[in-house]
Amino acid sequence: MMENLITYTERMEDALVGKKAFHTYNRDILHAMEIIVAGFRHAQKEVNLLSNKLEPKLYDTLRLKEAARSFLKKEGTELRILVETKIDSDHSMMTLLDEFRDKIKINTVPDKWKKIYNFNFMVVDDFGYRFEYDREKYAAIASFYEDDQKEMRSDLKNFFQILEKHAEPYPIQAEAKS
Repeated sequence: MMENLITYTERMEDALVGKKAFHTYNRDILHAMEIIVAGFRHAQKEVNLLSNKLEPKLYDTLRLKEAARSFLKKEGTELRILVETKIDSDHSMMTLLDEFRDKIKINTVPDKWKKIYNFNFMVVDDFGYRFEYDREKYAAIASFYEDDQKEMRSDLKNFFQILEKHAEPYPIQAEAKS
C-alpha cells in the first residue's frame, strides 16, 4: 500500500533539505505531484522535462506553477521542456513561458523520435530524477542524491540533449482549448 501522502512528502522533504539520498516509487498522480513539486522547489540551476502531453491534472495546477515560478525566479535557472503534443494556450507552462521567456525553452519531439521510447522523465540539476517507464501512466521511480544513480541521471540528461537537438521549437501560439 502507498505511504500516507503527508508522511511521504515529509520524508522526501527532510531528505532533500538535508541533501540525503532518497529513493521512492509512486503509482498515482498525487504522489507524482509531490515529487515534481519537490524537484522544482529544490532545483538550483536546471530542470529538464520530457513529457508526452504535460498532463493538465499534473502540470497545470497552482501548486506546480508556483513551485516552477519560484525556481525560475532564481538567478541563472533554466527550464527545458520537450513535449509530443499540443499544449493549451492557458496551460500553466504557457503562462510561465510568457513570464520567463528567456528561461524556458519548449520544443516538440518529432514523430519519428516518439517511436523509439515510451517513457517520460524529469531531471533536476545533477542530483535527481523522476522516471515514468510508460508515458501513459503515473507510476515512476524517483531518486535524489543517490550516488549509485549518477549514471542514470547522466543517461537521462544525454537522452534529453539528443532529443532536443532533433526537436522543433514549440509554436508560441499554442492551440486554445476547444
